[in-house]
Amino acid sequence: MKSDINCPYILFTLAESLYCINGEHVSTIVQVSDYTPIPAAPPDVMGMFKHRNQVIQLLDLCNTLGISSDSSQKMALILDNTRWGIVVDEIIAVEELTIIEDRSQSTLVNPSSLIRNVMESEKRNGLIFELNAENLRTRLEGLEGSY
Repeated sequence: MKSDINCPYILFTLAESLYCINGEHVSTIVQVSDYTPIPAAPPDVMGMFKHRNQVIQLLDLCNTLGISSDSSQKMALILDNTRWGIVVDEIIAVEELTIIEDRSQSTLVNPSSLIRNVMESEKRNGLIFELNAENLRTRLEGLEGSY
């Protein structure tokens, strides 16, 4: 049975743009200081590191979305019930957001898109792109068998 608890969104930056993911999909946030590249891995996979006695693979979200970032500070959002972390530039906040464009219902949007909605915050200027956690998990499952 699904809980009626309303989870806040984790806001983060990628190449100076704001993104978010529903907090219910994230188990841990860690700083990425040291990781090991994986030989023959796709360009989206940065490498792996050990966290709490588990090997966590790192998805380079900038590479996946086709954007470039020159940030040296990197954080990873470790997805719930996976051994994957998505690498972001910086965690900004955890807060409630409002959907201003529900892209999930649009016929113009690719159903496998990693962007689910366009959001806004009462506390911040600008638009915030919400990641589609289900499509992100599907992408990660496809990557696991590719190297």
